[in-house]
Amino acid sequence: MRVAVIGAGVVGASIAYRLQAGGAQVTLIDAAGPAEETTARSSAWLNGNDKPPLHYQQLNADGIEAHRRLGRDLGTAQWLHESGCVMFEAEQAMPVHGVGPDRLADRVARLAASGYHAELIDRAQARELEPTVDFSRAATLAWFARECWADGPLLVRTLVEAGEARGMVTRFHTVVYSLQSETSGATMILLPVEPSRGAWPRARAGESAVDAMGDERFHGEGELWAFDRVVVAAGRFTDRVAARAGVRVPLAPTYGLLAATTPFADRPRRVVYCPNVHFRPEPGGGLLLQDDSLDLTVGAATPESPPPPGCEELLARARAYVPALADASIASAHIGTRPMPADGYPIVGNAGCPKWLTIAVTHSGMTLGPLLGELVSREVLSGAPEERLAPYRLTRFAAAGVGRGSQRDG
Repeated sequence: MRVAVIGAGVVGASIAYRLQAGGAQVTLIDAAGPAEETTARSSAWLNGNDKPPLHYQQLNADGIEAHRRLGRDLGTAQWLHESGCVMFEAEQAMPVHGVGPDRLADRVARLAASGYHAELIDRAQARELEPTVDFSRAATLAWFARECWADGPLLVRTLVEAGEARGMVTRFHTVVYSLQSETSGATMILLPVEPSRGAWPRARAGESAVDAMGDERFHGEGELWAFDRVVVAAGRFTDRVAARAGVRVPLAPTYGLLAATTPFADRPRRVVYCPNVHFRPEPGGGLLLQDDSLDLTVGAATPESPPPPGCEELLARARAYVPALADASIASAHIGTRPMPADGYPIVGNAGCPKWLTIAVTHSGMTLGPLLGELVSREVLSGAPEERLAPYRLTRFAAAGVGRGSQRDG
C-alpha cells in the first residue's frame, strides 16, 4: 500500500512512522521541514487535565501512555520528560486557567474518580517536589504525577529517522499543488519550494502555505505522484490541503504566545501552573513561559523578533514565583498557530468520500500525536473503522450546530 502523509509535525510524523512500521510504503510530505510549524511552538505539556467530556479526557490520558509505548518501541524516549505537574490557586482567589477559588479541589476529586492520577498536596509537599518555586501564596495545591512535557522537535526528528531507516521517503520543502481522485486512489502534483529565502511565512488564519508565500517561492518542475491512501495531517493548513480534494475541514485557528528565557541556575524541573502564568524547563537551560490571557495580544502579523511586550509581562509574572529568574531575561518569543477544529475537538479518521482520504487535525497534538499514530495507522492499514475515533470523525459536522472543546495546551 502506497500512502502519502501530508504534514511532518508530531501528528503526521507519528502516523507516518506507524504506517511504515506496519508495512505500508510511506511518503512524508511537508511544505517546510520536520517540526517547523506548531510543533516547534507548543508548550508541549502532555496532559488530560480538565478536558471534558470523559471520552476526550481519557483519549488525552492515553496519549501520555502512548508516548511511553513509543519510547519502548523505538528504544529511546529522550524527548519525554517525566516531570509531573504542580498546580495551585492563590489565597486571593485568582483563577488558574478558569479554575476559581473553590474549584481546584473539585477538579482533583473529579479527575481522581475517573482514574486520572491527581491528588491534593500541601505546601510542604509542593516544596519537596519543586523547591525552586515560592508556594507561600498558595491556598490549594494539586499534583498530577503522570503528566509530562515533551521536546517536540526532538520527537519528530526521532520519528522521521526511524521511519527513514525502515524505507520511508521524505519530501520536505514541497507543497501539494493538486490532489485528485483516481480509480484506485489519488494522484497529486508536488511542487518544490525554495527554503533558503527566509523563514517559512506565518499565514493568517485560514490561509494556506501556498497563499502565504506567493508564487515566487516555487522552484523546479511539478511532479506527479500516485497513492492508494492519503493522510492529511497538515496542522493549521489541513483545511486548505483537504480542499484540494473537495473536502471541507472546519478549522478555527487561534494564536499562542510563548516566551523562552535565558539559562539560569536553580530553575524548576517540573511543569508548574501558577494563577497567572505557567512554565516548564526548556532544553536550552531556561524556562518556557505561557499564559492564556496574553495569547490575545498576538496574531498573524505579530513578529517574533523582537519579542512582543507580552514576553516581559510573562517574565514579570514568573519572577513572582521563581526567585532565581531575577538572573534571567527573555531569549526568544514563539508565536504558534493552534490548528483548532471548529468545535475544539479532534477531526480524525477516514473522510468517507473520497474513501482514500483520512484527516488528522487536532489541538493538543503533542499529547495525542503518538496515540493518533497508532489509531490512524491501524484504520488505514486494515480498512476497518477504529471504534475509538467514532466521536472525532469529520462527518459530525454534517449535524447542525457546533460548540467548542477544551483549549488546554499540549
